[in-house]
Amino acid sequence: MPRNLRAIRYRQVLLGVVSLVSPGAASTGTGGTDSARYCYSVWLRHVVRLGQAGLWNRPERVAELGPGDSIGTGLAALLTGASVYTGLDVVPYTDMKRSLPILDELAELVGKQEPIPDDSEFPEVWPKLDSYAFPHTLLNTRATDVKQSHQMISKDIQQDDASGSVRYHAPLHLRESDLQNQIELLWSQAVMEHVDDLERTYRAMSQWLTPGGIGSHVIDFRAHALSTQWDGHHMYPDWLLRVARGSRAYLLNREPLTRHIEELQANGFRIEVLERGENESTGEEHEYTPRYSIMSPTDRTTALAYLIASRS
Repeated sequence: MPRNLRAIRYRQVLLGVVSLVSPGAASTGTGGTDSARYCYSVWLRHVVRLGQAGLWNRPERVAELGPGDSIGTGLAALLTGASVYTGLDVVPYTDMKRSLPILDELAELVGKQEPIPDDSEFPEVWPKLDSYAFPHTLLNTRATDVKQSHQMISKDIQQDDASGSVRYHAPLHLRESDLQNQIELLWSQAVMEHVDDLERTYRAMSQWLTPGGIGSHVIDFRAHALSTQWDGHHMYPDWLLRVARGSRAYLLNREPLTRHIEELQANGFRIEVLERGENESTGEEHEYTPRYSIMSPTDRTTALAYLIASRS
């Protein structure tokens, strides 16, 4: 068997086949966001990096693309000063009531202004920080404010108030009319590598954000569970990747960093911060499928990226 095919995890191909026979049988959780400490770490990392870039303006209306198993990262945003959080997902993974214990734990973390969980606890989480101290100068969160926010958020979740502080759109319709020019900050955490229609999605982001609004995104270009090699998904023949996906709502789009930058710029965004995490390519040029064999050296070695983009 060629070396590039040995790197493929055929269990994922089998899961795709199973999903075609029994839709939903291969579905699993998104991972991570059912942990309050993970959500706390992710949200505060975005806050810190926005602050370092001079782009943190204490946004009131925030949104998250692809919150996953819980809206914990959005709850952390509400507990630290945001007024309205909107979660946007293609599949309704989140059970709002199950988010209440996560909210309680987050309120304790924020109330005590705990340090940001660092690489010793979450070594794979981006963006990386120089310091994992609580960002007092950016948030100035008082215990009394956290307690009041905690009570309000809990009430909104339990009453399922569509006009309250917590809003959730799933399945997501990219032209949600009530979001036009409403969002000041939109973030995603290892989501954009799963999006099928990048052009339409970045266009929708531009429409949702207010003029001058900010996008903060971590994109994971690695193979996830598809390969034993970090870039092994680029060695999948297209037909085999279609089988691996099966009837699942998403898998990997395999688009390189350059494509994301092009779509952002085409939709009126200015790249303010761009940071790449690099890995060496694991295959020879001939082992990649044709459209990946011509990737630039930069794209081929980009395993992760963190970028901040402002809407003009």
